[in-house]
Amino acid sequence: MISKPISQQIQIITDLIEKRLGLIAVKSTITDHIPAYPYVSFTVMNVNYRKGTYGRESDETRFLPVTIPISFTVQSDKDTECWEKVQALRDLFVQGTELADLGVIVGNVGSITARDNILTVEYEYRKGFDVTINALDIINQSDGVDGYIDTADTHATVKE
Repeated sequence: MISKPISQQIQIITDLIEKRLGLIAVKSTITDHIPAYPYVSFTVMNVNYRKGTYGRESDETRFLPVTIPISFTVQSDKDTECWEKVQALRDLFVQGTELADLGVIVGNVGSITARDNILTVEYEYRKGFDVTINALDIINQSDGVDGYIDTADTHATVKE
């Protein structure tokens, strides 16, 4: 289990975006009410588990570093406004101290790219970047399983 659930980290991030920048942040896959321009959309891309074995914090707790890439896009009907808002959003992640104080550890912040889109008769300006959040996958083995195999039956029986 991720040390701080992804949904909780997203809630912290979206609350801070609204508090600091005055922008509503919604999932990119939203299909119901789309906020008024400008707004931020985001997508959790995946969870990357690092190669290797789990570290041991105690006899009962093991951990493995993971990274969670999240794609953020500012959407607006004005190009200049879109550039200004996406730069302010990126600064929020680059500075990262306020997020770290809230338990969200920013690992990497990518470059801003244009993601513009034409909507039938009008243009939607979209600028975005990817952020990597660092976390731990924690396994609590307090159920008595120590992670070692003491004995194993190596004789297979075949039923006819």
